[in-house]
Amino acid sequence: MSHQKKLITESPKLVRALVAACDLVPEATADPMTLDCMLTLRYASDDERVENAVAAYQDGSLSVNVREYERAERAVADCLREAKRNAQDAALGPDAAALVRQGVSPGIATRRIAMRDAERREMEFKLNHAARAQRRGLLPPQSDNGTDGEGEG
Repeated sequence: MSHQKKLITESPKLVRALVAACDLVPEATADPMTLDCMLTLRYASDDERVENAVAAYQDGSLSVNVREYERAERAVADCLREAKRNAQDAALGPDAAALVRQGVSPGIATRRIAMRDAERREMEFKLNHAARAQRRGLLPPQSDNGTDGEGEG
């Protein structure tokens, strides 16, 4: 069984060419702060096609089928998009990231989530405070119909 090698680069152009020439599957990771991506290609250490394709790419003699290159463009674009989405989810949190995907700016999304969480904590505090006051007999218990426990009329 052969070992795997990894080629790691920031060059989507190189990765597209290698994916098209060698039928590899690209992987990407993105920095959560800058969303800059590093692309990785894994291949068998005994697969000389990749080493030969890299050498041909570097000297400008690599040629690939147009249809394969277009397929590689889509694969790399999908891979980069997914890596950036994952990094953004990690940086913003899933709720804010979902808002960003809906077109809300990251700053506004983060602010909305923070406000929602603050309102939730404030409501929990008020409910806990009221429950403690009721247990101590400082507030009359609330009835189910929203009145303060007194009968009508």
